[in-house]
Amino acid sequence: MADIDAEKTAPTEHVHTPTYSMDGAEVEIPQGWMYRSRKIGPITVPWYASPQSQLVLVAFVCFLCPGMFNALGGLGGGGQITAKVNDASNTALYSTFAVVGFFAGTITNALGIRIALSFGGIGYCIYTSSYLCFNHTQNFGYSVFAGFFLGICAGVLWCAQGAIMMSYPPEHQKGRYIAVFWSIFNMGGVIGALIPLGQNIHTTSNSTVTDGTYIGFIVLTFCGACLAWTLCDAKKVVRTDGSRVILMKNPTWKSEFLGLWETLLSDPWIIALWPMFFASNWFYTYQFNDVNLAQFNTRTRALNNVLYWFFQIVGAVIFSFILDFPGLRRTTRAKVVWGVLFVLTFAIWGGGYAFQTGYTRAEVNKGADTPNNPSDDYVKMDWTSHGYIGPMFLFIFYGVYDAAWQTSIYWFMGATTNNGRKLANFAGFYKGIQSAGAAIVWRLDGLNSPPPYMNMFASCWALVAGGLIIAAPVLLMKIKDTVPVEEDVKFTDESVEDVVAHKVPPQQQQQQQQQQPYGVVMRMGAAASKLGQAMSVMIASAVRLARPAQSTKRKRTQHVVGEAAFQKSMDEFAAEVRGLLMVSLEPRQLLEMSERLEVEYREKLECSDISMLPSYLHTLPTGSEAGDFLALDVGGSTFRIALIRLGEKEDGKDGLQVRRIRSFVIDKQIRDLKGRTFFDWMAERIGEMLTEYNHINGTTDASLRMGLAWSFPVDQTSPRSGTLLAMGKGFCATHGVEGQDLSELIMQSCRARHLNVEMRAIVNDGAATLLSQAYRDPSTRMSLILGTGTNAAVFLPYTTLGVGKFGDRPDGWHSVAKHVLVNTEVSMFGRQVFPCTRWDDELNSKHVLPDFQPLEYMITGRYLGEIARLILVEAITSAGLFEGEMPTRLNEPYTFDTRVLAAFQNDSTRTLSKASAAFLDAHALPSPPRLSELHFIREVAQLVSRRAATYLATALHALWRLRTDAEGLQPGEASHVTIACDGTIVEKYPDFRACCQRQLDELCVLSGAAKGAVSLAMAPESSLFGAAVAVACLGDES
Repeated sequence: MADIDAEKTAPTEHVHTPTYSMDGAEVEIPQGWMYRSRKIGPITVPWYASPQSQLVLVAFVCFLCPGMFNALGGLGGGGQITAKVNDASNTALYSTFAVVGFFAGTITNALGIRIALSFGGIGYCIYTSSYLCFNHTQNFGYSVFAGFFLGICAGVLWCAQGAIMMSYPPEHQKGRYIAVFWSIFNMGGVIGALIPLGQNIHTTSNSTVTDGTYIGFIVLTFCGACLAWTLCDAKKVVRTDGSRVILMKNPTWKSEFLGLWETLLSDPWIIALWPMFFASNWFYTYQFNDVNLAQFNTRTRALNNVLYWFFQIVGAVIFSFILDFPGLRRTTRAKVVWGVLFVLTFAIWGGGYAFQTGYTRAEVNKGADTPNNPSDDYVKMDWTSHGYIGPMFLFIFYGVYDAAWQTSIYWFMGATTNNGRKLANFAGFYKGIQSAGAAIVWRLDGLNSPPPYMNMFASCWALVAGGLIIAAPVLLMKIKDTVPVEEDVKFTDESVEDVVAHKVPPQQQQQQQQQQPYGVVMRMGAAASKLGQAMSVMIASAVRLARPAQSTKRKRTQHVVGEAAFQKSMDEFAAEVRGLLMVSLEPRQLLEMSERLEVEYREKLECSDISMLPSYLHTLPTGSEAGDFLALDVGGSTFRIALIRLGEKEDGKDGLQVRRIRSFVIDKQIRDLKGRTFFDWMAERIGEMLTEYNHINGTTDASLRMGLAWSFPVDQTSPRSGTLLAMGKGFCATHGVEGQDLSELIMQSCRARHLNVEMRAIVNDGAATLLSQAYRDPSTRMSLILGTGTNAAVFLPYTTLGVGKFGDRPDGWHSVAKHVLVNTEVSMFGRQVFPCTRWDDELNSKHVLPDFQPLEYMITGRYLGEIARLILVEAITSAGLFEGEMPTRLNEPYTFDTRVLAAFQNDSTRTLSKASAAFLDAHALPSPPRLSELHFIREVAQLVSRRAATYLATALHALWRLRTDAEGLQPGEASHVTIACDGTIVEKYPDFRACCQRQLDELCVLSGAAKGAVSLAMAPESSLFGAAVAVACLGDES
């Protein structure tokens, strides 16, 4: 059974030299002639089964089939003198197309790309032959049948083409691929239009084009039908990043008919694009019959035709630049494109209105045999006529507008999904609705009494303007910067594993390097496949015009990415990052660092006025303290007040209860309050909470003891008082009162309002965290704050500190103090202990306070993202990350948010789609990062955060060793110690606390203690609870 399973999961194709690396492994690209690129001079031709080659082949099929059809139609009346036969044939064509097109996605998915395209090409050949027949036999019925048959064929062909054009390209290149297709396809219209121009260049009268014109079109369309057989199956197409097209592995007619219905159910928003679909061919009838045929003679119509299709190419290239503009997110580009289309709609069609006011259908048809045919008496314009230049440019801009309109529609649909099956249905809807509009308008123009030209013009303008407005909500809500693969595969029977790039195991890589590159027999297949290879070579330059082709190999010796050379490869750079960030993380090395840190701690305990600072707290809670307290917490952005009740530990409760809590935003208006005005504002809020307390307790003037957690500098002079120092962070509260007693400033404002409160304790965040957790857990002897910054507190024997550290304290304090809670300012330690990388040195050298807080610069929320940013910037400039493209703002210091770093570690999706979205939201790229690049960023995130957690564990272990020694104990004799924790990094950064705990366990074991001798525990609401517990601990002493 195991052998059978192994056989099922084994790759069915060999692999050759991979395209790029991903997490140290390489991406599989199948072996064989289809997957071997070619060099032609300086140009690298993409492999045959690549999206680039397949798209160009499809473009040439459309160049030879619909391109010739467009050239024929652009002559006006299909090259006939009157539009009657052309109108009838096109009415049949588009009526059939409208029905078949709607279901064409089902047909294409069931038949496959090659059959669909070849069948479609035959229809164009038969359609063209009907005009040649009509020249000699006037067989009206055959022309109508040819239109009907082409409606079936064209519906299938255009659906297959749309599916390829929208689903084959990578997300960031869809606009470029559409432009390449549109350029080649419309070159068919240009060349096809040059044929009748050359043959009729001396014909200044109004006449039918020659038989040679029709015969040329017949031959070319037949060649297009044959060329379709050179395409490979969609399931064999592999992109340069190793990913594949998302399809149904086992389509059936039933599954595809159901899929059509499922598309409408899962994506009903597509209906909002239908007005744009409907309008997209409506204006052709007006432009070709009611402008070109009505106003110009045969040779000038041919010239207009050439200009119309040539400027379609120009318009497509211009719009591809907007659609794939690297400096804007895809959601922004969608809005910009909509705005540009809206402006063009009123500018170009406004010019068309001015031109249309110059003639009417009645004037053009006056004296004709039938009312819908131009009269021979009406003088048509020639390119030599006075005033031709204006109409010529109008017709050019009509061509530009058509390209802009249709390329945008394709891009809008392709931006919502990468699923080939769903996009085939979208393309079917597009062509079906488009053809319904065309059928109606061709029929209107072919009536015996057709609408006036102005009415036809007005319908065109109204439809395009209305279609844009109705489509706007879709562009705003449905188009995202990227579509996760997990979302795309929901509509198929494929899994993520089927379509994303796969890695080659290192052993297989070694085997591949030993193989000869052409060791596999090249099974060329039929002559059609050979022709396909030849076509792939022929059109290499066309692909290069849109974007220079990338080599399918990254040569390690040259470190080439795309066409740029870099100092090293990404594999080499990633290995270097690993080596530098992991070099000192071995447990024995960490233990040696811990011992050196302990020495530093002891030195600062003796004499330092900026670290190892003793507080006035010399006792910890017993857990039996009880009472009601008012807790104040003043931070940089909020002022919080809470009614805290201690006690009531029954039923598993921890004895800490928040009875009421209110939070007030400290905005700029509050920060601007000067001096006592700020403390008056605090007192007003305290009075509001005191009123609530009296209400819930049924009292009128209850007295409450207050504790204050103050997150700003203060020179503490007693448990309840301290000298106010500059607050920073934009606060003006110290204006005129700096150097005064903080407690007294608050109490003066409270007394002025007759508030029955008393300030009993002032604590910092480290002390508050330790006290709050110690009330819950009597083993708590240390605390850690780790968020934007870091600090730690530790409860040490009084004798551990030098006498001079205590300053001028009352003798009574010294007589009762056996221990003291010490504010370590641990962020200032470790400069000579922790190994630094060149990125740490760069961060430190550019810091406003270099060397001041070395540990903080390597472990906190403010700096983790900056270290990672410096690594990524170097990877971009020296190793070709993102192909050397610098993401928006990434080269600016402190712009890479640690939250984005955390997103990479927290993303469990196979494609890292959530992390990618978070990254691109902050740092736009010309193209979304490849999977290998996302994995590299995640590895950087893991390495940077792991080092931070490890260095933090080392610093905490040194503090624990210091305390254990100060208590006169050996590590194996010490009781369990809990470290109370607070801060966003230690609480929320993925795996950070767990990693730190694992390193602590290892260090404790190496020190002779048991695993778990020291544990990290979160202390929720520590500032408020700690302020209240401080008051309870101090009792009357405060």
